Amino acid sequence: MITNYKRPLFIYTLTLFIFWALIASFLTKLKLEHNEVTFKVLATTEVRANSRKDAAVRLWATRHGRIYVPVGKNYSPDPYLAQMKDRDITTPSGIKLSL
Repeated sequence: MITNYKRPLFIYTLTLFIFWALIASFLTKLKLEHNEVTFKVLATTEVRANSRKDAAVRLWATRHGRIYVPVGKNYSPDPYLAQMKDRDITTPSGIKLSL
């Protein structure tokens, strides 16, 4: 049991602990909200950057008319472009390219 002379110290300590806990939880809530807003801004910025990059690559390819890539295990000739006479070419060094 708490004696009379220790009671004010106990109440003071308990009040201080509760006050500290409220401040800590308030600051944690603020930080979490700030992190959420920052995450949304960064995600939106990344999406815009990737869309603009894709649009720039497509615009570049459209202006140049064609893009040839080396034929290999990762890339094979596009069957939808079979009617084009220059779909498959070979470089002077012997590398096979396809649209």
